[in-house]
Amino acid sequence: MRSMKKDVKAAQSPERKDQVKNIQQAIDAQLENGEIPSNLTYFLECIYPEKTSLLDYVSKDAYLIIDDYARFIEKSKTLEEEAGYWKTHHIETGAIASGLSLVQDGRKVLKESPLSRTYLAIFQKGLGRLALDAIHPITTRTMTQFFSQMPMVKVEADRWKKQGATVIVLVDDAKRAQKVEQTFADFDIKSVISNGAVLEGQLQIMVGKMHNGFELPEDKFAVLTERELFNKLTKRAPRNQKISNAERLKSYTELAVGDYVVHVNHGVGVYQGMETLEIGGIHQDYMSIHYQDGGNLFVPVSQIKLVQKYVSSDAKVPNSINWAVRNGRRRNAK
Repeated sequence: MRSMKKDVKAAQSPERKDQVKNIQQAIDAQLENGEIPSNLTYFLECIYPEKTSLLDYVSKDAYLIIDDYARFIEKSKTLEEEAGYWKTHHIETGAIASGLSLVQDGRKVLKESPLSRTYLAIFQKGLGRLALDAIHPITTRTMTQFFSQMPMVKVEADRWKKQGATVIVLVDDAKRAQKVEQTFADFDIKSVISNGAVLEGQLQIMVGKMHNGFELPEDKFAVLTERELFNKLTKRAPRNQKISNAERLKSYTELAVGDYVVHVNHGVGVYQGMETLEIGGIHQDYMSIHYQDGGNLFVPVSQIKLVQKYVSSDAKVPNSINWAVRNGRRRNAK
């Protein structure tokens, strides 16, 4: 191989020259006998001189979404440094030729790719000196956790309808799509089942996967998953639960906005006050409780026995362990 022949000529000592020459001869002998050298992957660049990357295997009309470009660049630099150390060591032992590059520059690969792309970044500064055609600020909002409280889903659905928003509800399969559509219909929530095409200005049910839902308020667009809609604890037989650092309430008037409360099923949250909602022409009062992970729970006053006030002898707020343990049960429930 030419690269190794150059290394033989450039060797500074007879020992180094003999070492590289012996490795080269061993590889040549194996190839001539139809054998595959154990370290042949080190020399693929000699066999296939044209460099390729992952982008060479995607469709020519594909669209790239690059999330956190600054982290991508940082990772590329780290890989290049690690490859450099590895290469230096193996060149010294004669295992590889010095002329092999082994890795590609990620920034150069992206720059030379003809594919259209969008860069996502929290701060524009992280994009460096990239030449951008346009910059679009995007405001996002985490999706409310409804915990199967369909009256609350109805309120949100009416709000989206009034705004003319496009709402997508993702479900696992076609059977679930039909079941969710029927559930919506039972609560007078108008929806349609989409076969893949996004229907603007409508609440539609679509088969698909996403870990969490989100809302783009300025774009009037929202995505929900069954996790936000129906995530709840497995029902258990009712029983009186004694929770430490909590006292039972006789009336919601015993609470002030900002007080910590404990729901027997959903854990520690912050009382946000009372809200009156109109469902099916009937007004009802709900206790609003906010949780650390961004979720909100609305408890009818008729279920006040499920809520207790958090108390502490030393006037301390619930620590992170209390939040994590109690809310961990709530998040892990299906």
